Amino acid sequence: MGIRSELAGLGDRTFYNLPIVENDLGDATGLTGVHVNRAMKKLQDGSILET
Repeated sequence: MGIRSELAGLGDRTFYNLPIVENDLGDATGLTGVHVNRAMKKLQDGSILET
């Protein structure tokens, strides 16, 4: 997604918007919404993800 966003001029490969809800992300990865929520919280706490 990062490379595609960069090629489209919407960001760079390391920082871009990904407008998706947790349940959709869970469906795409085979995880539950609860697990995605917990993983995203850890990424936010580590300053890797901004919501």
